[in-house]
Amino acid sequence: MRFYAALQSNDDLFPSTDAGVRIGPLSSLDNSWTRYEEGYYDAAKALVERFDGTLESTWVVYPILFLYRHYLELMLKSLIFEACASFEGEKRPKEMADQHNLVVLWDMLVDIVTCHRRQRMLGNSADIRRILAQFTHHDPKSMETRYGLKKDLETPTLQGLENVNLDNVEQIMGKCTTSSTI
Repeated sequence: MRFYAALQSNDDLFPSTDAGVRIGPLSSLDNSWTRYEEGYYDAAKALVERFDGTLESTWVVYPILFLYRHYLELMLKSLIFEACASFEGEKRPKEMADQHNLVVLWDMLVDIVTCHRRQRMLGNSADIRRILAQFTHHDPKSMETRYGLKKDLETPTLQGLENVNLDNVEQIMGKCTTSSTI
């Protein structure tokens, strides 16, 4: 555990320096969107590996679930971008930008791919949709894993979950990541 001195008047959160972690694409062949996707996934996985089975797991479960959920959302939107770019004349669905429901995003992707008769690209579609539906059931709009209370600031979120096996979540997310589509 790190210990820190008190905040000083000359402290700066984002000082101008060459030291640190690069923000943005790593090369001309890279893109920021991919960095976000991979970052959310890798951060969740690292937290699970560090805290699974410990007392701290009882409070890091929330950011872990949010990180994995947000990874899925970004990945689905990325697949929609790629599908639209792959099929000539296919325009990105306008409602995609404001959509956070994983099942709705999956169905958008399926509609685009099916419209172009490329269903084989979807691989094990039913299993992927089933896992996305499980996450969506507990967090349909990306608010349940993000905040401890609903917008009324009284009702706790994630009421349908009593226990989460973080090792199992990590394994299922790994399977989703290595499957043929997601």
